[in-house]
Amino acid sequence: MKRRSFLGLFSAAVVAPALPVAAPAAVTYSRSSYGLAVLHERTRPHVSARGLAHCLKLPKSQASTMMAEMTRNNLITPIKRAVDGSMRATSNILISDPWGLQKAAAARKVASDNAKREVKSDPARTRGNIDLMLAHLHDLCVGQGMTLSPRCFA
Repeated sequence: MKRRSFLGLFSAAVVAPALPVAAPAAVTYSRSSYGLAVLHERTRPHVSARGLAHCLKLPKSQASTMMAEMTRNNLITPIKRAVDGSMRATSNILISDPWGLQKAAAARKVASDNAKREVKSDPARTRGNIDLMLAHLHDLCVGQGMTLSPRCFA
């Protein structure tokens, strides 16, 4: 065994217990991640550190720290805190339909209901349209020199 490596290992083993224990570093995150977390809570009525970590692909410690900051800024209201430090909360800045999907779906439903009512409520108009179409088809057939059955004139 080489003498220098042995002395280096031995001195490290002797000195290591005397070194001061470093305090755990504070959990930090980028402001863009925090902005995404705020957007996440604007679109959901209930948020949790676990769900935030899953959706934003963050460590759970960062998600918990973000939720603590959002609580301090009064963006969320905590409703449950577990023993392991995870938190569930309700959003104070929820936008119920952030992309306007419900409004567009309601407009489509109203338009389709109106179209159904129009067809069902006016059978005379529908019959008139069918008669016009049949008359047009009759004229096309005669114009092409086709022989028509006597039933076509009824």
